[in-house]
Amino acid sequence: MHALILNLIPTTGSLVRIIGTAERRGWEPVAMAMTSRGSEVELRLQVRGTQPVDRLVRQLTRLLDVASVRVEP
Repeated sequence: MHALILNLIPTTGSLVRIIGTAERRGWEPVAMAMTSRGSEVELRLQVRGTQPVDRLVRQLTRLLDVASVRVEP
């Protein structure tokens, strides 16, 4: 299981795009928590999967709403 921290610009459908991207890449979202940070939102997303997590990080950073993604140790 991996914990990802995403900083994103909250727009209509941004959560659906993030979760959909994770699921299409073979990751199962198991927990999620959001915190407002001014004009951005911090999303903590726990995912479970067998693929390399760096692939998922690359895919998520390509989404227009996502400002940054990091894997929490």
